[in-house]
Amino acid sequence: MHAICHALSVDVEDWYHDGGLPDGCRREDRVEANTDYLLDLFAAHGARATFFILGEVAERFPDLVR
Repeated sequence: MHAICHALSVDVEDWYHDGGLPDGCRREDRVEANTDYLLDLFAAHGARATFFILGEVAERFPDLVR
């Protein structure tokens, strides 16, 4: 019998990083709360993943990288 193996990766960026932010739209950061949620969810299920963090996110939220 073969073990089932999965690979999981997460791109860490905020909703406005795609460049589609309309003029006058308020930029609300959600990346910290959403990443914390995923980390808690993965921990609860013993899951591991590779996180790719956008440079702007790493600069603005260095504690998130740790």
